[in-house]
Amino acid sequence: MSSLSKALSLETGESLTAEEASRLFIQRTISDKRKFICIDEKCSALITCANMDKPLGQRKVDPYFRTVEEHSSE
Repeated sequence: MSSLSKALSLETGESLTAEEASRLFIQRTISDKRKFICIDEKCSALITCANMDKPLGQRKVDPYFRTVEEHSSE
């Protein structure tokens, strides 16, 4: 699937970058890396924030968004 620069958090209702999502996860504002969707109003593709839940010292790659299903064709 593809990588994205922003996603809509279902927990906060905000459009976030993966870096912002990671910071909110550390602050315990966000609790689930799988609770994101596409920022396009016509698309509800599920998105995950990979590596967000790994401890900072164990990350080989910074957190990033990726789709787990196809985007809407609209």
